Amino acid sequence: MPSKQCVVVGCDTSYGDTITLRHRFPKDELTFNVWVERSRNNKLSNIPMNDVYKRFIMCDKHFAPSYYNNLEDVADNNMSIEVVTEYFCEGTNCQMPTESVNRTRTSDIDVELNTSYTYEDEAEMSIEIITNGFDEGTIPQMAIDSGINTVGPTRCLLPKRLFQGTLRDINFHRKTDLTPRKSLLYNVTKRYKQRNLVLSQRYASAKKRILKAEKYMNSNSKQMNRLNSFTLNFIDSQMRMQPQKPRGRRFTVDDKVFALSSYKQSGKAYRMLSKVFALPSRKCIIDMLKKIPFQTGINQGIFENLKNAVKKIKNKLDRYCTVIFDEIALSASLQYMAQEGNIVGFEDLGDNNMSNNFADKALVFMVRGCRKKFKQPVAFYLTSSGMTSILLSEIIKNVIEAVQSTGLTVISTVCDQASTNVAAINRLQKNTTNIYKNNGQEFKRFGFEIGGHEIMYT
Repeated sequence: MPSKQCVVVGCDTSYGDTITLRHRFPKDELTFNVWVERSRNNKLSNIPMNDVYKRFIMCDKHFAPSYYNNLEDVADNNMSIEVVTEYFCEGTNCQMPTESVNRTRTSDIDVELNTSYTYEDEAEMSIEIITNGFDEGTIPQMAIDSGINTVGPTRCLLPKRLFQGTLRDINFHRKTDLTPRKSLLYNVTKRYKQRNLVLSQRYASAKKRILKAEKYMNSNSKQMNRLNSFTLNFIDSQMRMQPQKPRGRRFTVDDKVFALSSYKQSGKAYRMLSKVFALPSRKCIIDMLKKIPFQTGINQGIFENLKNAVKKIKNKLDRYCTVIFDEIALSASLQYMAQEGNIVGFEDLGDNNMSNNFADKALVFMVRGCRKKFKQPVAFYLTSSGMTSILLSEIIKNVIEAVQSTGLTVISTVCDQASTNVAAINRLQKNTTNIYKNNGQEFKRFGFEIGGHEIMYT
């Protein structure tokens, strides 16, 4: 960033002057030498041209009004760029021109904005116009329309001000000539012009990105249609969430469900994926999991969702499944659930069938597909060590009937050879045999029946 103080010896343009225009030294060697000679600053002779271009500027007090009147000839290449030096004035006798030259060429202008400013200190915006596609010496339309006169080769740094037109509209030349009230209104106008300029640039950038996205979607619509719904939802989620800050992301229920299923597969893999993709945090998906009501016994919500999933299975063979149940050991303890307002830790068999015994085991039932690969826990019970085979056989029967109501076909049960499990299966088989005997028939199959379907046991 070059200095704001004019390099010409004796010039009164200092850092605090926010009105006077500044110009960088030209990169053309011939013109550069003339500028250095006219500045009467001997130290510039010992500094490389590129360093002078980066560090020093010359204000427009040293350019005659006739130079600005001939800007159109320079822009149209009727005059050489070196002719600029003919209108150079020494000292501070030359005054800044107040009239701008109308231009008709408006294409190929690339505007770069530096929006590092604060409104509190009313700092002003630095704008650099780089001409693309213009011939050497061409003056961009934006600079001339804004009342800013440029000089030098095809790259020029405009001052930190684009509001000369505001003063010109009210017939003032400098801000110091304004009354306190007008100066306040001028500052407000300048502030909103800055905001409008930033918003315009953001709008243009957003519009450009949208056009690119539409072009990409149109060119890849066939490939996108081949993707399944989960992949499309994931891509849509990443396009929405990646530009947002981590604390500003708002995920849909589908996003959280997908994240929860991934997290349950492998927590370590989910943490690694979170560094690459925009995924919900662990706390977010655990909080969602807490909102799902899981009660002991048969949860109607689980079986309703399972019924909807079974309807999508077209092949009846894919509906064949196995009911697996087993017990896991628990540490006998009590825990107060603040959200539900109850105490967990006693023996609980569902449907408000609780006892005062401490639960030291959990009986879990899971459905697993035989031909189609799927598995889903469907029920759990908190039990104690003294659970009888009679009670266990009733629980097995109730769970199998609930699974059959979803449209799945239970063909077998799987459990370990614990004495209670063996006794419960034998009881179910004996009950089936008694039913056939009461009807005058003989049960010749291996297993037991529930709901008219034979169920094998292993």
